[in-house]
Amino acid sequence: MKRDVASLVGKSLFFASIQVALASIEMDSKFAIKTMKDQNSLDHAVQSLKSYIIIAVVWTLASMLTLYSIYGSLGIFVGFITNFAVIMWLIITYKNLFNEVCKTNGLKCQNFFN
Repeated sequence: MKRDVASLVGKSLFFASIQVALASIEMDSKFAIKTMKDQNSLDHAVQSLKSYIIIAVVWTLASMLTLYSIYGSLGIFVGFITNFAVIMWLIITYKNLFNEVCKTNGLKCQNFFN
């Protein structure tokens, strides 16, 4: 039983960590965002994060289904929790970065969830 739980958590963390790779496809590096000086570039970066969220939801569902097929209901729960944690970390990190860029460069921050 302990081996199954360890395997479940390990696989779930693995699946969730791939979110970071997906985010890097959708988003420029943090450095690139910090160097943005114009509204248009910042708006495009925010759009990229919004696009990533769609990919993250699809990935989370696929991870949950995969883990369900192996671990049942517990797989769904653990898959959701680990993926949600990674998604929230990325959203919070980039949202804070966008706010910093807006404040530093006098840009207008978009309402993120519009």
